[in-house]
Amino acid sequence: MKIIFYMVCVLPLCAFAELKKSPIHYDVVVGDDLQSIEVSSCFHGALPSTLSANDAVGSFVSNVRFKNGRTLAVEVDRVNLPATQTSRCVLYDVLLKPRNRGEQRGGAETRVIDDRDMLTSIGDWLLRPDADPEYQQFYITFVMPKGVHVSAPWTRVSATSFVGMNTPVEWEGIVAFLNRAPNRININGSDFEISILGDFHRATSADMNHWVGRSAEGISALMGFFPRRQVQVIISPSDRTNSTVPWAYITRGGGAGIHLFVKRDANLEQLLWDFSLPHEMSHFMFPHIDSGDYWLIEGLPTYLQHLSM
Repeated sequence: MKIIFYMVCVLPLCAFAELKKSPIHYDVVVGDDLQSIEVSSCFHGALPSTLSANDAVGSFVSNVRFKNGRTLAVEVDRVNLPATQTSRCVLYDVLLKPRNRGEQRGGAETRVIDDRDMLTSIGDWLLRPDADPEYQQFYITFVMPKGVHVSAPWTRVSATSFVGMNTPVEWEGIVAFLNRAPNRININGSDFEISILGDFHRATSADMNHWVGRSAEGISALMGFFPRRQVQVIISPSDRTNSTVPWAYITRGGGAGIHLFVKRDANLEQLLWDFSLPHEMSHFMFPHIDSGDYWLIEGLPTYLQHLSM
């Protein structure tokens, strides 16, 4: 079994590590309101035929243009690029429309947390080429307002720069803008970057780190190592239920990510007894599986979560 997991999880990472020069460079300037964004994407080789996002991108993205001023239209979920164009940079503006009411149910979405931190679904604003060997990797730099930090699923190069793998556009991912720096822990050779959004009444930052570390150790014990070398962990508060973790999900866009909604007044003991985090981590023991195979994508992690706790 360990050999199979090595072939599925580790060998692709080795191949990615061999990439040296990113064919795409993004510069992302985030406004003080965390909703206004200016994006520049420059290509070092041939232009792709299209840049894609999810089908809501037209509600957020505007003024798409080449650096030479030629304008481009957003067509549902994509922007078509003419093959005859000599400019190698595409610029556009983003105005996010975050949700701020109700409880999140489902996958990644753009949402304000406690009126100060911002979750963004990368599918809402990051236009990318379709997954293709020619555009496997990109470099992205954020210019953030003073005192605001960024969390992303990609490999961190600096406080505001990342190297990303261009995973399929339909794979969800999260970029968060937050007022406290992410915490980093290493468990059995795997790096976990933990971003805490909003305020919690009882659990401290150290408690959250301990919870993530204990869960990762349990999953690692099942196979001798954690199935991903790098994991983005986002923790947001919830006020609408008595459950310790009323909702959680994973993302694979750009890399492994876990988003957990935690009861605002939960304590460490409650977190350690909850099965949600080991369950979500168990998903990474498997490759991406079509959501139609529900018995497989949820049944096996449910079994493994109990073995790991």
